[in-house]
Amino acid sequence: MPVLFGHGAFIKLGKEVTWATGVSTTISNRINDVSLATVQERNRKANLSVPASGMLGEMFDGFLNVEGSISMPIYYLGQGQILELAFGGSVSTTGSGAPYTHTFNPDISLSSATIEVQRGSGLSNQMEKFVGVKVSSISFTCEAGGELTASIDWIGKQADARAADVTSSFGTGTSVLHFHAGQFTFDGTSYDIRSMNFTLNNSLERRNVLGSLYTAEQAVGDVRECTFEVTLDTENDTLHTAYLAGTQSDATLTFTKPGAAGSGTITFIATNAIISSYSDPVSGFGRVEQTVVFTGLADSSNVGGKIVMINGDSAGTSN
Repeated sequence: MPVLFGHGAFIKLGKEVTWATGVSTTISNRINDVSLATVQERNRKANLSVPASGMLGEMFDGFLNVEGSISMPIYYLGQGQILELAFGGSVSTTGSGAPYTHTFNPDISLSSATIEVQRGSGLSNQMEKFVGVKVSSISFTCEAGGELTASIDWIGKQADARAADVTSSFGTGTSVLHFHAGQFTFDGTSYDIRSMNFTLNNSLERRNVLGSLYTAEQAVGDVRECTFEVTLDTENDTLHTAYLAGTQSDATLTFTKPGAAGSGTITFIATNAIISSYSDPVSGFGRVEQTVVFTGLADSSNVGGKIVMINGDSAGTSN
């Protein structure tokens, strides 16, 4: 009897023109794992008229929620559409020829996507199509010895029944790896770090209303926040001093494709950042680490947090 295997899983997506109106999916992305799914709430009825046994007699359907996460490797090409969905607005691209600079600044107007999830191989009809999907949060993580990955939390409207398998068409980008990283910089000082986590939280919430199993169009329910967490060996007290002083400056880290000569980079920036959390406990004989969280702040000249990609693609959101 055939069974479903995870190998061969991937996603295809397209930016929707109108929320929850499905579009053709043209961009393929490799994934590490996916939990995006439809969750049917089933609630018990509250009436007291149960059988003599006292056992539950009835349930009813609550909301049909589309939610979950997708983890994927990051490349110097091919993630632009996801970044635009996460940050909102439209990507700003400059350059009259390759290399092109693509800047993803936050905008409170978040677009939605149609996502097709190919759930692996071994069984037929394992593509699940989700519509009205928006990015609730996105986190980029890399540690010494690893590759840069993104974990994306999604909230959608609804999904179709699982249907015929689809095929992928991956781009030609190069993986972003740990040894591509430069030094982390803050307030004019550079640091060698052991790991990083750059997170954009859109504070997105569903809007459940009478008359529908599905959410209305999702809304930003609180301030959006960009944080940049790094871990490094303790070599001095510069960051501790900055923490206590409330120093504000851009926190920046750039990954550069080897041999790219400036045409293959991705830069993470928490603008006007302040250290919101600092920890360097001494708990053994070995080296002491600092774990520092920078929170990006926005004003008339600072956006809070952004990502800048430089590559040979003239369109920032193509594959």
